[in-house]
Amino acid sequence: MATNNPAEDASSQLTKCPAMTPSLDHDILRVVFTLNADMFAPDEDSFRTTFWSSHVCRSWRDVIVHDALVWAGLVDLDVLLRIKLSGVREVVKRSRGLPVCIKASKLSDSSLKRAARILDPLWRRVEKVVVGRTTLNAWASPVGGRLELYGDSRLLWDIFSRPAPLLKHFDVDLRWAGNANVNVHPSLFNNDAPMISHFNAAHYTNRIPEGSAWFSNLSSVTLAFPYKKFDELADALKKLPSLKRLSIQDDAGHSCKHSLSNVFAFTQDGVICDLCIRLAGLQELHLKAGAKNLALFFKCQFVPLNCAFHYTNVPDNTFDNVYEFIMDELADFAQKAFERAHPTCMALRWGETQYEILFTSDRDRGLEIKTKWPPIAFTYLPASGDTPFTLHILLPKLKACAGLLNHFSSDSLTSITLIKISLRGPIPNLHCLWSMQAVEVIQADLPSLNLLARRLLRNASDIPELLPRLNTIRVVEDLTHRDLEVAFLVHLLQIREREKVPVKTIDLTELDVSFRLALAALFRGVECLEVLY
Repeated sequence: MATNNPAEDASSQLTKCPAMTPSLDHDILRVVFTLNADMFAPDEDSFRTTFWSSHVCRSWRDVIVHDALVWAGLVDLDVLLRIKLSGVREVVKRSRGLPVCIKASKLSDSSLKRAARILDPLWRRVEKVVVGRTTLNAWASPVGGRLELYGDSRLLWDIFSRPAPLLKHFDVDLRWAGNANVNVHPSLFNNDAPMISHFNAAHYTNRIPEGSAWFSNLSSVTLAFPYKKFDELADALKKLPSLKRLSIQDDAGHSCKHSLSNVFAFTQDGVICDLCIRLAGLQELHLKAGAKNLALFFKCQFVPLNCAFHYTNVPDNTFDNVYEFIMDELADFAQKAFERAHPTCMALRWGETQYEILFTSDRDRGLEIKTKWPPIAFTYLPASGDTPFTLHILLPKLKACAGLLNHFSSDSLTSITLIKISLRGPIPNLHCLWSMQAVEVIQADLPSLNLLARRLLRNASDIPELLPRLNTIRVVEDLTHRDLEVAFLVHLLQIREREKVPVKTIDLTELDVSFRLALAALFRGVECLEVLY
């Protein structure tokens, strides 16, 4: 029965439906909790805020206080390190033994001791750890060169090196003061974390022990660039049956002091052989290294089967200066290292312009090029190729770099059957479109389609020769632009119909229902056009 007090009614409903709480956004719950907890009111201004919000959010108080899932999600070291220890104990107590997720943006000398005290009673319940950067103090032991931790660093490492029975995700940037890549004792998790699937510990280079229980279920691994004993890493990786994503990162301050044979070769029956790692389940391989190591990596014949390969941090250069070199290296790498079983894609990014080049897998599909800035994406098909494939054009504010498309001859574009487009800002004349005689489908958001139509209408007399086989336009969602401006697109469709090269279908089924109905009415002015909604 309803009362005259809306807050009490809401509180009653929430108390009856506690299952609602876990489905709500965790950040919202955290904010609500923070505003309602007295321990977050160290000064008078904060107390006023707490008092006011406690009054407004009274209907939430019972749900928040009694829901252990909310408290288990509050183990954020950035927050807990700022409150009294009694408040930390309250969070731990109210989490009621549930698995917890630990996160922090940074742990340094001033916070290591307190972080260790917080983690100590929780470690066996930790399911996920994400720490942006952890700086640990250590010295190299004179016996065997082993790294030994001291002070508060030792306290934290004593926790990290305990068995972690529930841990599934470990993502911590471990930085050693004065050392870039070091071996530390004891090992993480005491080599006992049977449920872990994601492992990223930058600068942690301890050898992977034989039969490590904590590696048995790994699907995602990030490791430091192997400057020595690459064969040990190779042997260990071969024993990971669930591995799907491998990332190898090079420390920017580390210089390569080893020759090619030392880095990328191992001895077999007394003979130095090229390293060849075959990982059948691998889907993604990421390499972050310096320019010299790019050539070394290509030479090593690291062979993941049917995976995406991403290479970043190539030194800054202009596109013209490095284009031929990059193309040759990629082609050589794909042919030799992958033995014609090409990777799904290959991406490179270099310099401030951040070009990304993807080498596709379907035999002669070519190279898809994406850039972060200037933003551009398109696909290159060698002139000899005849396999249908997709051209993806991402051209926001392209005017200054439209000339990049001139690197590709018109013959290279004749096999494109589908174009995906996202356009922003002033659009140049895309002369390459007139070479795409095989295109049957265009997929784009509504603003991009209207911008493209507006540009193409400037050459209206050439429209009959543009994309003669185009029969379907597929409209996709664009969450940043919700307008229904289609005047230029409708005009373009009407001209194509009049010139006997009509678009037969426009597909609106991927939009939400309200958009479908409104747009369907706008496109009904094109007589022969079938509108799917």
